[in-house]
Amino acid sequence: METVVLLSHKNTETHINENVEFGEGDGKIPVGKIAEKAEDYGTSERVT
Repeated sequence: METVVLLSHKNTETHINENVEFGEGDGKIPVGKIAEKAEDYGTSERVT
C-alpha cells in the first residue's frame, strides 16, 4: 500500500471565530441533544 499526502502552507492571518452557547433557552444549543446525536452517529467496527 502506498499513501500520497499533499502538504501546503496557508495564510494564518485570517481566523473564523464562532461563539456557541449551550444550555436551555432561545439561541442556545441543548447539551442533551448533542449527546444524543453523538450516540446516534457512533462508530462502526471495521477490519482494516
